[in-house]
Order: sequence, then C-alpha cells, then structure tokens
Amino acid sequence: MSTPFPHPRSPRSLGATLPALTFLAVFGIFSAASSQAVHSGSPAARSAEPTDSDETTPPSGMVGTAGSGGTGGGRKVWFAPSDSAGTATVLIFFNTTASPVTVRVTGYQADGTKVPFSNIELGPNGSARAVSDPVAAGAPPSFQNTIDLNFTDFVDHVRLKLPKGVHVDGYFVYNDATGTVDPRVDQGAVPIRFSDKF
Repeated sequence: MSTPFPHPRSPRSLGATLPALTFLAVFGIFSAASSQAVHSGSPAARSAEPTDSDETTPPSGMVGTAGSGGTGGGRKVWFAPSDSAGTATVLIFFNTTASPVTVRVTGYQADGTKVPFSNIELGPNGSARAVSDPVAAGAPPSFQNTIDLNFTDFVDHVRLKLPKGVHVDGYFVYNDATGTVDPRVDQGAVPIRFSDKF
C-alpha cells in the first residue's frame, strides 16, 4: 500500500526539497539588505572578541537589544544550540507581516536555570541573523550587523517565542580553526531541528 508522502530518501522527496533549499539560500543572501531589524555592536567590535569565549559562564543579563513589539498569536519553538570552541549556531528570522514584531529568546542550562538573551526586533517584512560567535571580517552584506547570541557551552536548550507571521531557520557551522562564522568559507553547515512539540 502506498502512502501519500514520499520516503525521505526517494527521488520525489529530493526533487521537492532542492528547490525549497535553493529559495532559502537565495532569499537569505538578499533579505538582509532590506532588513529593518535593530542590532547592537559593530562587526569590527565583534571580530575582536576572543575565540575561546564559549568556555565561559553565560551572561546573567540581556545580550543585544530589547524590543517592544508584540508577540501575541505566535508560537514557541525549542532547539538545542551548539556553541563550543569548535562550533557555532546561526539563526535567521523572517517577519512576513507588515508590522514590527519582537522575538523573545530564552536559554536554559541542563538543570533548568534560565539564561536570558536579547529580544530580537524585526521591522515590517524584515529579517535578521543572529550568531553565537563573531562574524569574520569582510563578511557579505547579509551578515553585516548580526545579533550576538553567545550561547556558550552552558546553554542546553533555547526557547524562541515567535510572533504570528515570524519564521526561523538556522544551522550549525564547524569553526574550530578560527572561532568565527565565515559565510565565505565552507564550514560544513548542518540544519537545526526546531521543535514545537514540548
């Protein structure tokens, strides 16, 4: 008996997946140019951060900027970040509404202790990138003015409160040689699995 959905490794499944991945890659390259998100820190200042900062205890206060937009009617998603001396997390947020919104980010240590992070503001139809390590100098425009979310080794899982119309995508990179996220170099990106089933 056949099922209405193709097996994940079947040619039909790959044929449907490849155009979607191509769209996301192209959209990500061009979307940041029109981003109206509020960011903190200059790329030059972020590049000066020590590369071994992932081994320190996470901050007790907010990182980045706080937002004031609404989060009503949205959903919560969770994921496990990877931010060690050899890996980093990259998140891309998309606002598909004509209103400014705020994404709330909260990390948790394995024992349940909360680690608050920044609230990420997205302008109308805007997007933003958040990274857990410094971005390499000379990064493309889509990685200018990224938001710093230094999860460190101590953050076990993260909750994102996504307002209605906001979507998130992300991936992990292997950056043990440099300690920076370099979009111009193949760092072996692995997609993040987000869950809203908790």
